[in-house]
Amino acid sequence: MKPTAPILAVLLLLCAGAAPGAAPPPSGGGHGQGQNETASADQPVSGAPEQVPSKPSPAVERRVIAYYFHGNFRCNKCRAMEAYAGEVMKEDFGAEQKDGRLEWKVVNVDESRNSHFVGDYKLVTRSLVLVEVVDGQPGKWKNLDKIWDHVGNELRFKDYVRSETRDFLRVTRD
Repeated sequence: MKPTAPILAVLLLLCAGAAPGAAPPPSGGGHGQGQNETASADQPVSGAPEQVPSKPSPAVERRVIAYYFHGNFRCNKCRAMEAYAGEVMKEDFGAEQKDGRLEWKVVNVDESRNSHFVGDYKLVTRSLVLVEVVDGQPGKWKNLDKIWDHVGNELRFKDYVRSETRDFLRVTRD
């Protein structure tokens, strides 16, 4: 990161042995704001070293979004799939949601702002899709298309969603 003129002025003062708070030398930066620039409130001007966080942040931010995609028309099976999947996310993945590793979203793809999801994830019907997001960008994804095979059996449906979600979280973590 290239230091700004106010920070350079403070560094020059410190290196020259000047007392903090003394007037900085003219910057001569030619920014059209006069010769003496002042630091904004978010720029450090004291001689104290910049605080370094004690816990390093991860190099890459990863999370998974579990999307249930539906349309304007909602049949009983569609509502059941959403409810079953939502229960699994709440009951089995509460800790992952709390710490940000997993997010549950219900999205109506018939709304114009959400129509892109149809192409993004090759949706042909109501679907449950797990999407890995890395540094804010969608990456790997998996459509849990067998939810339609299990919608008539709540236990099998939930077992399938639970197992697939655990596996996807495990794979995206590595």
